[in-house]
Amino acid sequence: MAIPLKVLISEDREDDALLIVDELSQSGYQVAWKRVETPAEMRAALSLQSWDLIIADHDLPQFTALGALAISKEFGRDIPFLIVSGAMREIDAVAGMRAGVHDYLLKNNLTRLGPVVDRELREAEVRSQRRFAERALRRQAQVLEQVNDAVIQTDLCGLILKWNKGAERIFGYAESEAVGQPVSMLYFAEDAEAARLLDMVRESGRHEVELRHRHKSGADRWIHLSLSLLRGEDDLPYGIVACSQDVTERRMAENALRESEERYRLLTEALPQMVWVARFDADRICIEFCNQQVVAYTCLTREELKAGAWRSTIHPEDGPYVDELMARAVEACAACEMKHRIRRGSDGAWRWHLARCSPYPDAEGKLRWLGTIIDVENQTRTEEALRKSEKLAVVGRLASSIAHEINNPLAALTNVLYLLKSTPLNEMQAEYVRLASEELARVSHITTQTLRFHRQSSRPIEADITEILDSAIELYAKRLVNSGIAAIRQYRTQQPLLCYPGELRQLFANLIGNAFDATRHGGKILVRVRARKSGAREEGIRVTIADTGHGMAPETLRRIFEPFFTTKDINGTGLGLWVSLEIVQKHGGMVKVRSRAGAGTIFSIFFPLESRLSTSEIPSAVVVGAGQLLRMLG
Repeated sequence: MAIPLKVLISEDREDDALLIVDELSQSGYQVAWKRVETPAEMRAALSLQSWDLIIADHDLPQFTALGALAISKEFGRDIPFLIVSGAMREIDAVAGMRAGVHDYLLKNNLTRLGPVVDRELREAEVRSQRRFAERALRRQAQVLEQVNDAVIQTDLCGLILKWNKGAERIFGYAESEAVGQPVSMLYFAEDAEAARLLDMVRESGRHEVELRHRHKSGADRWIHLSLSLLRGEDDLPYGIVACSQDVTERRMAENALRESEERYRLLTEALPQMVWVARFDADRICIEFCNQQVVAYTCLTREELKAGAWRSTIHPEDGPYVDELMARAVEACAACEMKHRIRRGSDGAWRWHLARCSPYPDAEGKLRWLGTIIDVENQTRTEEALRKSEKLAVVGRLASSIAHEINNPLAALTNVLYLLKSTPLNEMQAEYVRLASEELARVSHITTQTLRFHRQSSRPIEADITEILDSAIELYAKRLVNSGIAAIRQYRTQQPLLCYPGELRQLFANLIGNAFDATRHGGKILVRVRARKSGAREEGIRVTIADTGHGMAPETLRRIFEPFFTTKDINGTGLGLWVSLEIVQKHGGMVKVRSRAGAGTIFSIFFPLESRLSTSEIPSAVVVGAGQLLRMLG
């Protein structure tokens, strides 16, 4: 195939130009050409496009070959330049060659034109490649001088051959001081690994290491070395190049970080609180660190805790509460505080703890959470006992005031009835007086019971729970009959129970009274007693009090055991069920409540036979918060 060739011809005769083009075509070139006769035309042609070859007649009327050469040089292009002339003196040819003409030919002998063009085009390509390589070398040298890293070239014996500005900055030696010196001048004599570096590079071809190096000042610097074996075109090694980075500051920072982490570890291990660090991954809390106190308390290994086993240490009823608070804290990126129960690994006991956690960014800017956990079980019991005693004191004063106010008129009525009995009365009047005396005695009994409900005996006794229930039902006997409400008793056990009878009487009276208030005329109240086992297969007595009343909505059911919460307006104090719950828990029992609006309510109370009570005197029970009760009720 013909080789494309763009030729600019400086010639005043077109026939001569055609002869040149024809000869080039016969030599295997596909010629694109242009003829010029003046300097202006020459400059215009060079400005418009690039040319592969310039051929000029030696002497034109307005333009000489050397003038054309000078214009070509103005454009800074390396274009092969040939002179083709009809006649030319040898002295002019020599002058042209000195000026930069690549060759000259006679018009009457153009047979050499093809080979000459072939040669000049090859040489032009060689010159172009050489210039490109020289530019690349200059740029590489410039880059090596500008980089902060030290680049050092040695021979195979470690003699320094090249030394850039980066090496001068890092090691302190000028190029003139380093070149020709052994590279061992940069190491400390006691560093055995440094003495083996050249051998390791010669064996493996490449090696990376961090070593101490000697600065010109004598100070030691930590350097990261990347050494590579240099090979020639024959694949034989001829030297070693080392790229060195000063990592002294990084090593100092790492050492400081390690020391800081060690101080932090010692501090956290010395703290009596449980300490943990975690991150959030896709709404999951991932423990990354915890101190020995966490391990000792939960009896779980650090690996188990990091794998997520910490979830099993949180009380199932408190888990959703903890998750919700943590989710809010993460969303707001704010510290949070929560109180929940954690299982102690040594005995499986659930104890109340106060947990606090705060967000902080780590070294990479990622969010981490630092948390502390403190055992507040004893503090919680003390606070609850204090609240309970304060509330019971209020209730006691209220009951005492009511009893006092009722007993005064009762005493007067008792005296009046006594006087009426000693007065002659007809049969009907005597019957009225008898009925009044019975009702008055009943009122007095109720007043006495009311006072007794908040006066605990100092010791528990064994009592028949059915008898206690009967006494509580008797308090409402007349009202039940008058309201047409049937009280159905199903007693299937008479197993004695170690208890405080007065407190249980108060408990049952509260529940029966509430059932009476909720039940319409013609309804039923079922009171059942039977021997049962709890979910843990613990033997005990289960008491069920159910009614066919109006029931409760879910929002009401959630709050029934809150102190002072009532749905009876001014007719209720909101203390009955709160006190009832306290009595059940004091006896080690459990309460379950089921209710639905319009379908009645069922209270189920389980008392264990293996009582938590002691026959010795004990203090009043600790009141449990409403939140804990609602979780217990499921």
